[in-house]
Amino acid sequence: RDVLVHLIDIILFLAKQGLPFHGHEEEVGDVNLMNHGNFLELIALLSKYDRVLGEHLGKVINEKSQNVQRICTMGMVYSHQSSRGMTIFSYFSIAMDCTTDIAHQDQASIAIRYIRSDLCVVGCLNEVVCVEVSSAESLLNILKGTFTSKGVDLQHAVSQCYNGAAVMSGQYVGVRALIEKENPNCLYIWTFDHALNLFIIQASSASLLAKQLFVLLEQTYNLISVSCKRCKLAVTYSQYTSHSTCQQLIGGLSEKLLVMCSSHVKKNFLIALWMLWRNVSLLGAVCKLYVKHTYEGLHKNLASFETVITTLLLKKIFDITDPASKYLQSESIDLLQAMNHVETSQSQLLELRNNGGVYEEIYESSISFCEWHDLEDVQFPVVRVCRKKRMDDEMTHNEIMTSAKERHRVNTFLLSLDVSVSYMNECFSSHRQILSYLALLNPSHFTAKEGVLPKDAFNICAQRYSFSKEALQKEYVTFVKAYPRLSNSGLRLAFPNIYEMYKTLVTLPVGSTKCECCFSKLKLIKTCLRSTMSSQCLASLIMIAVERSLIGEIDPSSIMSRFASSPLLQKI
Repeated sequence: RDVLVHLIDIILFLAKQGLPFHGHEEEVGDVNLMNHGNFLELIALLSKYDRVLGEHLGKVINEKSQNVQRICTMGMVYSHQSSRGMTIFSYFSIAMDCTTDIAHQDQASIAIRYIRSDLCVVGCLNEVVCVEVSSAESLLNILKGTFTSKGVDLQHAVSQCYNGAAVMSGQYVGVRALIEKENPNCLYIWTFDHALNLFIIQASSASLLAKQLFVLLEQTYNLISVSCKRCKLAVTYSQYTSHSTCQQLIGGLSEKLLVMCSSHVKKNFLIALWMLWRNVSLLGAVCKLYVKHTYEGLHKNLASFETVITTLLLKKIFDITDPASKYLQSESIDLLQAMNHVETSQSQLLELRNNGGVYEEIYESSISFCEWHDLEDVQFPVVRVCRKKRMDDEMTHNEIMTSAKERHRVNTFLLSLDVSVSYMNECFSSHRQILSYLALLNPSHFTAKEGVLPKDAFNICAQRYSFSKEALQKEYVTFVKAYPRLSNSGLRLAFPNIYEMYKTLVTLPVGSTKCECCFSKLKLIKTCLRSTMSSQCLASLIMIAVERSLIGEIDPSSIMSRFASSPLLQKI
């Protein structure tokens, strides 16, 4: 038992730090090797200071010792999951996402959000599974198998969220649809952070000029980062300015397209663009001839009037969505507050689209910027208008915009805003009504006027979650009036329907950060040198690495009991 406690501590240490255990040929019995791997070397180190471990190590120097860390890990994770306090109070939510690892295997991470027995809301990683067939039926079977092994009933799921993949979020044949057939009360919610990122991508790629802008930025990054000399020159040139944003844009070449990722860079988009144009010009003057022409082409395109005005347009969109983006990536997220941020961004985009004077402001600002920096182009280039040939008997004719300014306003400005607004409607408006009813449970909405509710208040909630609408409305009115004098105790008995509604509300997911955290650990654990790791061992290590805060709850005695119950494990 003492030896097993040492092994558990070693496994926990290696798993927490994301360190490999050993390689294929790092056996403790091979005296010719100088390195036997982290696991065996740590055992050898501790055996110098522990007599019991040293004696045991001398008895088990054979091939079976290679399997000790695997078996211990699986047993430890079994205890780890059983110690989660998985006493789910009727409701929980599901979050699922898939990614491909370094060995080109599809790994699915399953996270759940539930209410613990002490009434704390917990979001945790439930399982990591290797997906053999990426179909909706296969993924649903994986979910069912995972929940069955944990003793969780899928009928208690109140919501589900996925990262937009059709095989998961498809409303007809996706995992979402299959779960809704078995459990109609399982509400599908977009992952707000991922949906907002997709919306920004849609807005940035709606028009040809917007695509060309980011192609120019990517080409500039690739051209500078491919050469150490050019990187050093770019960093040197960026130090001539006192503007920290410009230094980060040019100096931080390790971050691809930093201009899209950093919020403070977005606020200084034009200054960063000008510094990028200036550094490209300086680099082109000192580089070799075969590269100089490429720099000249990039310099000309970056300094064009179309690039400047398109940059200003995207800056307007980024300024509106930046507060929502920051909030949705924060640690503590409230579903109702997230909806408020999204609705505010959407209303501001609609106002920007309907305000005819905004484009004129952007146009004048672009001209001022070009004149201030002595750029050659201060107007749109003159392009020949293509006309469709008309037959002799044809009476209709094409309505062609001859003004370059009007074409840019319609094909770039209005198109980007229309795509943005329509995509936000598609992602966030499907369950807005039920979420608006749940918003009534927010204490900040409790006012003296709440005594009278709309006739349809809580209709959908009552139908979906099998509540009595009349009882729920009566309890709500009484609860709002008595809220200032209520304490945390006694809510379940005094207001049972309101209590159940609150449990539903707090379990609704907003983002898939737990799944993304799992994928980050996956890249650290399963590397090129550890690409042959088994799926069971990988899942165990990821579970420990992600849920580090729960490691203290692991009970070594349960692991020892599992070893004692198996004759095979007793031999080790």
